[in-house]
Amino acid sequence: MFSVQAVFPDSDDAGDSDGRCPGTNGATREQAAVVRRVAFATDVVAQSVIGTIGTMANVAAATVLATSRRRLRSPFNFTLACLLLVHSAYIADTLALEAYKAKRRHVTAVFGLIFARLLHPLKPGLQHAATFITMVMARERYLAIRSPIA
Repeated sequence: MFSVQAVFPDSDDAGDSDGRCPGTNGATREQAAVVRRVAFATDVVAQSVIGTIGTMANVAAATVLATSRRRLRSPFNFTLACLLLVHSAYIADTLALEAYKAKRRHVTAVFGLIFARLLHPLKPGLQHAATFITMVMARERYLAIRSPIA
């Protein structure tokens, strides 16, 4: 992902005499500030809104699939509900990581420990779980097509 700090590092040195920021390929301080604001709006605010909407939709769909009456009860729907919950956990983990990256200076030590010991290692595990659940769903569909009456 694009890192604004890598391109526009916060530094207290004066830079060039013409008002350019050091290490920014000639950008002025005003341009660097605009890039930081736009990056924050897209990386944190927009991603949080879309992620929250996606998580709420996933949880609602998983609830409908898991608690439905006889018509929707099937192993495939339960597997799909599990996949939706894994995706929701992945989205929540991603949002927490983005919030951590956006506000690193204002983070407590407790969140730093939670990040290092739980949130960061959890992301690959959730990706693997989603892949395996998708494979289970594909196998179940294959078996349903191969022998539809069984």
